[in-house]
Amino acid sequence: MSQPELVELRKQLKDMLESGIIKPAKSPYGAPVLFQKKADGSLRMCCDYRALNKITVKNKYPIPLVADYFDRLSQANYFTKIDLRSDYWLRIKEGDEAKTTVVTRTLAEHVEHLQQVLARLREYELYAKVSKCSFAQETISFLGHIVERGRIRMDPKKVQAIEEWKPPSDVHDLCLFLGLVNYYRRFVKSYSEIARPMTDLLKKTETWNWTPQCQESFDRLKRAMVTDPVLALPDMSKPFVVETDASDFALGGVLMQDGHPVAFENRKLKDVQRRYSVHEKELLA
Repeated sequence: MSQPELVELRKQLKDMLESGIIKPAKSPYGAPVLFQKKADGSLRMCCDYRALNKITVKNKYPIPLVADYFDRLSQANYFTKIDLRSDYWLRIKEGDEAKTTVVTRTLAEHVEHLQQVLARLREYELYAKVSKCSFAQETISFLGHIVERGRIRMDPKKVQAIEEWKPPSDVHDLCLFLGLVNYYRRFVKSYSEIARPMTDLLKKTETWNWTPQCQESFDRLKRAMVTDPVLALPDMSKPFVVETDASDFALGGVLMQDGHPVAFENRKLKDVQRRYSVHEKELLA
């Protein structure tokens, strides 16, 4: 641990002791501490509990889909984002998680709801980090996306990261790249078809060989991501249109509303499915 990190560790431990978040203890167990730099340059203290996790009984539950959060915003005209200091230390009462989402159509209604939220934060002495809060915005950054009235697009910072990404030199680099672009696959038509040469390299039976086809796949996927695609947020009161298609290697589909794409969905065909007839592939799609 570097000297600046050691100074920061002592400071954060002192603050947590004085706040009653932690207390002195004599335990036969311990975990190493490390720091992660935040976007604003400050340091977040983390504990490496991997050894403890290996002997901990797992309490498994499904992770919410990011798309589900965006669906809730389809009727919103104004957005507020409040970032609490050390929010990951707080536990939400079981069953109350859904109550943390607020959507409003008018500015007056939004202000009213915001006042209620701030009053509750004051009541329980919870403090927001003003530098990371946004109030009554018509456009807001949320979970790596830019959300505005009825529309959603990729965060320009993520688009820039994809645009500047160098061709992978090994499987690890490829996994990092695919992990980033896969998060935004709903924005790209025929994602699985485009990415197939690269995803085939991840098979255990394959050895690393970055072919011209892989480079073309890499370039095509980057171009598709950096064209700033925009999707419509779904309006559950209106009908949807689904269009599907199939190729020799993948299935694809687009969910549309009022002529605007809401999401692109696609996946590769399994080996046995690739032997289907054209009509069977279309029906599968």
